[in-house]
Amino acid sequence: MKKLIFTVLLASGVTFAANAGVTFLPNASGNVGTSVKNNQLSSEQKCKNAGYKQSNCPSSQKGISQCPYNNSYYKYCCPKEYQFTVKECVKNGLRASRNSCGGLYKCL
Repeated sequence: MKKLIFTVLLASGVTFAANAGVTFLPNASGNVGTSVKNNQLSSEQKCKNAGYKQSNCPSSQKGISQCPYNNSYYKYCCPKEYQFTVKECVKNGLRASRNSCGGLYKCL
């Protein structure tokens, strides 16, 4: 009886293994296998895709976290006073502001 159960389980396992296959997932536009390679994108598009969307900060602000593909793009536009880490503020005998911008603080 144990041999019969083992044989049935073994046969069903072989059947399941025979159904294995490879499935390609569609890209964002719903097409399979037609995605644009990253090296075919412009430096501007690479930056935008990576989250670096700021290219013109107002005069009262400065760009923070520059894009590695194009130095005209930044992740954040922050007030010019927000340019220090907490550690830098403390090192200079100051405290960091409660709010931050792009991970940087204003020293108070």
